[in-house]
Amino acid sequence: MASTEGLVPITRKFLASYDDKYPFAPLPDDVSRLSSEIRSIITDLLLISGFLLILPHRRYESDQVRRHAGH
Repeated sequence: MASTEGLVPITRKFLASYDDKYPFAPLPDDVSRLSSEIRSIITDLLLISGFLLILPHRRYESDQVRRHAGH
């Protein structure tokens, strides 16, 4: 078994200090627009293929993603 000596536990405090040291650049606006277009195309393709008709009780994943993203 590998030694755990010298490892640092990944805590919220550790992650916060990492974020402070290496700030993340905001994503360009095109990312959101392109993501939305891709979700729309996937939904259209699934509707055309009849795949969504096979799973009437399951919500399509992109709908869940939109709800969580606040769209």
